[in-house]
Amino acid sequence: MESNDNMGWHSEFAPVCCGTGPYTNTRDPIEGAWSVINNQWRIDQFTQYWAGWTNYDGKHPFYTQTYIYKSIELWSTRLAAFNVGDVDTIAVPRAYMWDLLNASGDPLPGIVCYKDLPSLSSDSAHFTFDVPGSIYMPTIGGNNQSNFFGNVHARRAFASSLNFTEILEAAWFNEAISPATWHIENLAPNYIDPTVEHWDYDPAEIEAELKLANYTGPLPANSLWELGFHVTILWNTGNDQRKIVCDMMKQNIEALNALRPTKPPFIVDSVGIPWADILDLMEASHAPMFQIGWLADFADVDNWARPYMHTYGDFSYLQGYSNSTVDELIDLGIKTPNSPARQAIYYDLQHTFINECPTIMIVQPLGRGWMRNWVQGWYYNPLHFGPVIRDRWKGFFIGDLNRDMVVDIFDLVIVASEFGKPPPPIADPRADVNGDGVVDIFDIVLIAADFGKG
Repeated sequence: MESNDNMGWHSEFAPVCCGTGPYTNTRDPIEGAWSVINNQWRIDQFTQYWAGWTNYDGKHPFYTQTYIYKSIELWSTRLAAFNVGDVDTIAVPRAYMWDLLNASGDPLPGIVCYKDLPSLSSDSAHFTFDVPGSIYMPTIGGNNQSNFFGNVHARRAFASSLNFTEILEAAWFNEAISPATWHIENLAPNYIDPTVEHWDYDPAEIEAELKLANYTGPLPANSLWELGFHVTILWNTGNDQRKIVCDMMKQNIEALNALRPTKPPFIVDSVGIPWADILDLMEASHAPMFQIGWLADFADVDNWARPYMHTYGDFSYLQGYSNSTVDELIDLGIKTPNSPARQAIYYDLQHTFINECPTIMIVQPLGRGWMRNWVQGWYYNPLHFGPVIRDRWKGFFIGDLNRDMVVDIFDLVIVASEFGKPPPPIADPRADVNGDGVVDIFDIVLIAADFGKG
């Protein structure tokens, strides 16, 4: 059983379970595929699966017959269920990982954590170019301005308010990198342009961009620097990393009010609301700035340029960002064979992305996988979002007496130290591997059969 945090389903309809493979969805007799009452779905072994089930990969005869995915939004509840073994794997917000680690940074007994996993995912902050009718309407000099972030200088000013060194340390404990553009690491081929300069905190740059941003008349009298403004930026409640980003923007932009004490102030409201509400606002183009993540569908550069920059991209469409030249380059890039010519296309797009600043890339996280030590068969596939269920099972190797996930000399030592003794209370109960009431050569044989496995 796996537990995760709020999955962010759209509020207007229940999710639909679909797909093919070795499992079949077990529908709730009342609610159907997704149980809203229990916040979970369940799949069970499909015995007629075409690839078969008996020792299917030649490596092990074990597999998971039933898998239950449960959404537990409250961290304390999720943690308690994991600690007592009610769930086998768990999603752990980075800020709470210390609840499962000791003072040395190692997992607590009975818990396994794989860390520093290279990801094909990112988190980013997106500006919406026009938000007519929004309850979070920006104002300039006290007047509504729906296209506040339609001005490139306003976007650049906010991009210059983030200290990425502090974000990586405070929000991600340096278990992430910060890409300059949508082009993350680990794509194949790698077309990252090393000459692209990353946005970073620069008070002088914020000031300069605010003095260049105007909407209603000539500069300098009609600049944001002179008129002041009030903008709301959103983060989903429970997401501390995104809160840190919004709070930093607020702090660093409002700090400039000290340089202009006689002018109308800069006011940036950092507001946390439920994820479902964020989605609704985002899809209605009513969120002045929102944060969201992207996961790779395939590890090619098109899968990152298109959602962030194409007129009909997943994010750019909702933001109202459109550039016909960019569209032509993206459509050309996907048709161009891997070559210096294709690289040049994506180099050009990365420079345009920085110059026009429709979005600020925040992080590309390094992953952690958390599970109880009886979960076996784990491996990492960055293109597979979620667990590869069929390849996992629950149990221990017979010879792994000390539960350190490998059968080695330390397991043999346990038996050797108790050799010839009867079972408890005299001998260590682990040493009687076959449970025949005595620690002898047959117990050593069982360990030897698994020796080196892990």
